[in-house]
Amino acid sequence: NYYDAIFNVGVLHHGFRLSRTLWHLNRSLNKNGLMFNFDYVGPAQNNYSDDHLKLLNQINKQLPKRFHSPHRLRPAKEDFTFGDPTEAVNADLVRPTFERFFDVIYQRDLNGGIAYQILWNNISNFENNTDLDSKKWLNYILKKDLEMTKEGKIPVLFWYGVGKPKSKDDISYNELLPV
Repeated sequence: NYYDAIFNVGVLHHGFRLSRTLWHLNRSLNKNGLMFNFDYVGPAQNNYSDDHLKLLNQINKQLPKRFHSPHRLRPAKEDFTFGDPTEAVNADLVRPTFERFFDVIYQRDLNGGIAYQILWNNISNFENNTDLDSKKWLNYILKKDLEMTKEGKIPVLFWYGVGKPKSKDDISYNELLPV
């Protein structure tokens, strides 16, 4: 009951103990406090479905060669073993766990199911504002991202939500929470 606001910018998807973390964040806010949350909420460990991967590859191949993503569009498990083992470890649980501990007063899906993987570490090819080709293909990627998300063909990968802390009595499974 101390803080007026808490800001999460891309941290929770690295958390192993989301319920415990969000419970403590809930208890840290005063009753009118707000938690601002921007995070990756896609599949855990970026484990995109085969259908999603197929669409990513199709879009990537439609781009001129200089705009292709040079990276694997679905990371391999060994990338996590030898890289960052916490990357997106529980990303698929961020949103429902946030909603367990906070009343969402504002939220917005930020999509990313196509654009994120293609543009990740590939953005420099699209940054030249005077290059009409880069503008054209960036707009194409963003348009496909929005269309395919709306059609339910790809999942939302990024989400922004603002929440107020729920009282302990309003939290599901509250009997499992510390006293």
